[in-house]
Amino acid sequence: MSLFKTDKKEIALNNETISKLPNSITRPAYDRSKVTTGIVHFGLGNFYRAHLCVYLDRLLQAGGHDHWGITGVEVIANTVNQQKMKDYAAQNNLYTLTNFKEDGTHKAHLIGTLCDYLYAPEDGEKVLKVLTAPETKIVSLTITEGGYNIDATSGAFRLEHPDVKHDLQNPQNPKTVFGFVVEALARRRAAGLLPFTVMSCDNVMHNGKAAFKAFTSFAKARDEELAQWIEKDVAFPNSMVDRITPTLSQERKEYVNKLNGINDLVPVLAEEFLQWVLEDNFSNGRPDFDKVGVQLISGISVNGGIYASGSNPQEAGSAPVIDGFEHVKLRVLNSTHSILGTSGMLENIDYIDQTLEKKAIKDFVMAVLEKDVLPTIKAPQGVNLKQYARVTVERFTNPALGDTCSRIAGDSVSKVNVFWAETVKNALTGCTEIKRVEVMCALLLEYLRGRRCNGEVYALNEPALSPAQMEIAKNGSQDEGFSLPCFDAVRGYLTAEFKEKVNAYRGQIRSKGVFAVMTSVLS
Repeated sequence: MSLFKTDKKEIALNNETISKLPNSITRPAYDRSKVTTGIVHFGLGNFYRAHLCVYLDRLLQAGGHDHWGITGVEVIANTVNQQKMKDYAAQNNLYTLTNFKEDGTHKAHLIGTLCDYLYAPEDGEKVLKVLTAPETKIVSLTITEGGYNIDATSGAFRLEHPDVKHDLQNPQNPKTVFGFVVEALARRRAAGLLPFTVMSCDNVMHNGKAAFKAFTSFAKARDEELAQWIEKDVAFPNSMVDRITPTLSQERKEYVNKLNGINDLVPVLAEEFLQWVLEDNFSNGRPDFDKVGVQLISGISVNGGIYASGSNPQEAGSAPVIDGFEHVKLRVLNSTHSILGTSGMLENIDYIDQTLEKKAIKDFVMAVLEKDVLPTIKAPQGVNLKQYARVTVERFTNPALGDTCSRIAGDSVSKVNVFWAETVKNALTGCTEIKRVEVMCALLLEYLRGRRCNGEVYALNEPALSPAQMEIAKNGSQDEGFSLPCFDAVRGYLTAEFKEKVNAYRGQIRSKGVFAVMTSVLS
């Protein structure tokens, strides 16, 4: 791609070279030597560095908040994380974040919120020391959905995991995030210190609830009395996070560094859009998040969720306020992403932004949003649904993000059960038109064949399919396709007529292509 051409000379990044950096890079206006740790973060990946670190950087820029620096922790032992520790140390924990707009314009920022980065397999006691420091008020997490160690079928915390077993038997020498956090809480309790808040920043529904389940389950297996104290005194706020932050290949790292005239060992690239909706539920104080753009949700706290003031959490249908924001994101952003990913794979399109260059695809997703999705969503307070949908589609047109159709389409079997289920149910019960939903399901089943419209074969990444189910998906059988688990969430709503229409669209996709089929259902 021509995107990767630039001739700027690069400068090494550390405290001594800040004054030599190009003027195009925004740098911290605060004195980093005065910033101390108030937050310990597990899983210091690109998303967190382009998200919470940015909010705290804004707060530090405002002055008077020097006690809210971050110490990053990595518990997974591998050479990549060892090298990351060395890279952060070489750069005095500095890094650059480059934000790209949809039109290709960009701005680089030097982020100075990190105080330290600890590699737990080699420095476990130092991790426990910072966790038990009175100044540490929050432990934040981006450990991915799988990192919470919850069995998808039973919903139980997996105590049989070897590292979990190790930590229960060796509490003072932990390997897992659960072992470190619970041991630190035990030490704080014994010392008479207030507990820290455990704040998930993962892109997971009810992330605070997931964290509560994981850490209290581990604690119960270790010490019932300690677990009761954690359940009573430790806050686990739910949140909704959003920012597209791609993984950077070596080529893209080199491009960003040359563009900025700097040799950053750990650069981050992100879109301009940034959102965080967070329950105002903390054990031991918090930064002034509301002053830097975070949407704080307050109200009645019941069973780990914040409900609107004046509401009755016991009423049927009552849900925590945060659910409304998560619901909008799932129905609009995530569902649209899946349409783009599957259609792109079928039409041999590499990147998500390129799918929206095709008029038929863009018109189709806008029709789905405007006619089949938005009319059935209740907007959270302050959210304009039409504007949110428009901005979402615009975000996907950003070529700098380099988001591939193969990545987005991967694990579609699991994703659509969450992202598409309500849209499909509404169509099948007569709440909305059905023809575009029929095409969506046809796209999904054709994608699962692993064969493009031109006949070319591609590899599928569908971990939710058993070998037998994978064979059903690949043979393209119109009779057996609806037995696949991607329809589990709507199985009771499927009709013979719906299946017949979906299969007819599958045949048209094979004979006419995706664009023609999408165009046929726009009127």
